[in-house]
This record gives sequence, structure tokens and C-alpha cells, in this order.
Amino acid sequence: MTNFCYGCLYIKDRFIQEVFTIKPSPVQEVFFRGILFAEMKRAQILDNKWILLISTLSFCFLHLIYRHPPLLLIALISGLTWGIIFTKWPNIWGIAISHSLLGALAIFLDVI
Repeated sequence: MTNFCYGCLYIKDRFIQEVFTIKPSPVQEVFFRGILFAEMKRAQILDNKWILLISTLSFCFLHLIYRHPPLLLIALISGLTWGIIFTKWPNIWGIAISHSLLGALAIFLDVI
């Protein structure tokens, strides 16, 4: 098993990896889709495409802490997908569950 990097803290325990990866997923979704995306839309300053781009890139850059370039690509694609879904159906909880499951799969496959 590889070391898990959370910031500059390396964690070897699988349970701790899951806590650091799966538990924050709903919080990230509430922040990036539920607050950032929704507030930009409410302000009516930008078009939905710009709001989607800003929230997706912000979400992607948050994942720099893992220091894993392929994960950035996964975060970009999944963030864009979840953003499009949220644009059409603004329900954060399905996206949060999906994010948690993707994080669990990443741990299971030893991607992170």
C-alpha cells in the first residue's frame, strides 16, 4: 500500500485515508456546488457556462493537495460532470453521494 498524502501529512492507515477522502466529499459539494455555484447564479453576473467553468476549476484546484496529476484530470472531468448535472437538477445530495463513492473507488483502486 502506498502512502497517502494529505497536504504534507503522509498517512498509511487505510481507515484514516477513507476518513480524509470520503468524509469531506459532501462538504466539498456543498461548498462548490451548493454555495459557490448557487451564489454566482443568484447574483446573475455571469452566464451559466462561466459559473460552471469557475466552480469546476476551483473544485479541481482543491485537489492539488493530493500531489497526484492524474487525479487532477479526474477531478476536472468529474467536477465538470457534476456541475452540468447540478445545472440541470440542482440537488446536491446525489452529487455528494456520487463524489463519496468515487473517492471510495479511488482508495480501493489505490489511485490515491
